[in-house]
Amino acid sequence: MVLRDLIRLVRPKHWVKNLFLLAPLVFSRELVHSDQVIRSMLAAALFSIAASSVYIFNDIIDRNRDSRNPRTRDRPIPSGRVSVTAASVTAILLGLGALIGAGLMNWKVAAAILAYLVLNLAYTLYLDRQVILDVMSIAAGFIIRLYAGAFAIDVQLSHWILVTTFFLSLYLGFGKRRREVLHLERNEEGIDRTGEYSSRLLDSFISISAAMTIISYSMYAVGTTRLFYTVPFVVFGLFRYHYLVYRKKPDDDPTDCILGDAVLLTCVAIWCLLTGLIILFSDPAS
Repeated sequence: MVLRDLIRLVRPKHWVKNLFLLAPLVFSRELVHSDQVIRSMLAAALFSIAASSVYIFNDIIDRNRDSRNPRTRDRPIPSGRVSVTAASVTAILLGLGALIGAGLMNWKVAAAILAYLVLNLAYTLYLDRQVILDVMSIAAGFIIRLYAGAFAIDVQLSHWILVTTFFLSLYLGFGKRRREVLHLERNEEGIDRTGEYSSRLLDSFISISAAMTIISYSMYAVGTTRLFYTVPFVVFGLFRYHYLVYRKKPDDDPTDCILGDAVLLTCVAIWCLLTGLIILFSDPAS
């Protein structure tokens, strides 16, 4: 296995999703404590290792289908450059390494990573072919990320943060499904797990999820600190992603669309900066 194939297998660009683990650090005002920052970053790193083991396992299961898809047939496993045995060993080592490292932190973080691994095993083998439940499983993965971040620094999670993350995950997940459905509608080959979806049905799911995300975040922001100043950036970010889902080519990877859009990244950066400043320098009761 050459280094290039190993990097493609572990998909480091998708590690950005594990930044959700840092939310408890920020919103609990623990960002000023260096030891808590280190623990949160370590938990995010361990979760990224676990996620990479999931990506490899998913590629192993989907290798035959991927080999028939022009978009995925050049991946290391379906192309034959990496054997199933080598990929399996790599996935097992990464998963075990993440669990052992998390266990050295505390058992709750290890339990969260184990729950994530089990959830994704079920997702790959069964849940990804169950309409609606597939995207809810993705959302559950992001909720587990939040708990792992909270367990790492021993803080309580706000119910509003959990609700907002859940709806945001649904919004992103249904947006991803819509792109897959459009790709199938335009090309006979490709993903076959979206058969019970239609673009029209997903349009309604996306709209509902976006509205609930805005409502839940707004209620949290208004009821806590001066975070209501950040609401316009959240609304713009959601609308921008909505634009990307509907205007970009359906065969583009959603992560690439997000990371490759300077406008959305700028919005996220401003939101992060403004949120951090408000939380650090405002009175919790204000």
